[in-house]
Amino acid sequence: MNLKLAVVPITLLTLSIPVFADENPTSSLDNSTGNQWVAPPPSDDSGRMLKFLIQAEYQQDSVLPGQAFSMFDLSAKRQLDENSVLGEGLIRFRKSLSTSDATSTLDLRLARISYLEPWLQATIGRFDLFQTLTPNFFFGAYHIMGLHRVDGVMATIPFSFFFNFGPSKELKGEASSPLAISFFYTPSLFSAQQVQYDLTQSFWLSQLRFRIETTDFSSTFKANFAGSAADYFDYSSLNGAYTYSVSAELSYQQNYNLTAEYGVQNINRASETGAIALGFQASRLGTWGAFSLDQIALEAQIPLGSSLNNPFTGGNGLTPSLAQAAQNSWYFKIRTRLKVLFIELHLTNNQNDFTLGRPAPGSLGVPFTGTFGPGNETDGPGTPLRSASYDNAACLLRTGVEF
Repeated sequence: MNLKLAVVPITLLTLSIPVFADENPTSSLDNSTGNQWVAPPPSDDSGRMLKFLIQAEYQQDSVLPGQAFSMFDLSAKRQLDENSVLGEGLIRFRKSLSTSDATSTLDLRLARISYLEPWLQATIGRFDLFQTLTPNFFFGAYHIMGLHRVDGVMATIPFSFFFNFGPSKELKGEASSPLAISFFYTPSLFSAQQVQYDLTQSFWLSQLRFRIETTDFSSTFKANFAGSAADYFDYSSLNGAYTYSVSAELSYQQNYNLTAEYGVQNINRASETGAIALGFQASRLGTWGAFSLDQIALEAQIPLGSSLNNPFTGGNGLTPSLAQAAQNSWYFKIRTRLKVLFIELHLTNNQNDFTLGRPAPGSLGVPFTGTFGPGNETDGPGTPLRSASYDNAACLLRTGVEF
């Protein structure tokens, strides 16, 4: 058995910018002073990676009833020097199935620069924070209220001092240390129409992560604690106070996962903004000829309270007759493959409870149209999926190839 244990200090991420840099140093410059300008190391083309994802999608839910789309994802990843700096980007082109050649949406889904060292891992730009906070695919990450992609800065301080009992796996990649602490900051979690860059919408989050690994089993525990600068909504993470969650993930041979998370969006309203999310995933299940069964996932979200005043779970304190109590929600995914062609089916009865996509005009004392952000997103396509009611299932069917 391998048991890995570590302790992590908290450090500050600092940026140093040279004020004076001579682009053409002369021979009269004294090299012994140590401040001679040095050009950055050239990028190695062998570290460049481009990926293309072509997919067709049919969605039947309350937002896009009976809509079909084609999508093209272009992603790029490149090691910018031989040691530490990594650049990544992802652009999605999407259009409805029609005779038009014009795309209906163009999304910048990833644009980040990362600095990766054994003692510090820092990221700035646009990136997916969801999987960093929760082991679940669909439900969870209560602090960012259903959001996946955020704009901000995150620093992770891993610690690689641990005790070994038996063979261990080589640790690679971002935030891979068995024990680490992370800090995240963003100027706003709201959608573009609602953003105000005056620091009132600022949001910060810290996380302590601990992992234990054996030959066949691995367990990961996460504790998140976050807060916001101002009180926008008492029944949300942006309440001017604090939000927290604890989660656990148990994996067997990296093919089977059990997940659980308990989260509260307002520490002062724990009984009204708390929920439990449970999940199961099985992957790489088998191949029979040209057909492969790649993944089966099932998740459930169980609200711990049913406040009719919480607009983020269907409540309406302004018009009580329109209020709806939160109920149990579920999400199901199956991914199959014919050679390189993948085929996915997603089903859910979720109503975007505990997300920025749930409030409706008239349920808040703030005038707005639409939503403050997207709701729960499907695993893989990364698109919101919401049922018309708890008693009905919304579906998403997707097929495509990646090369």
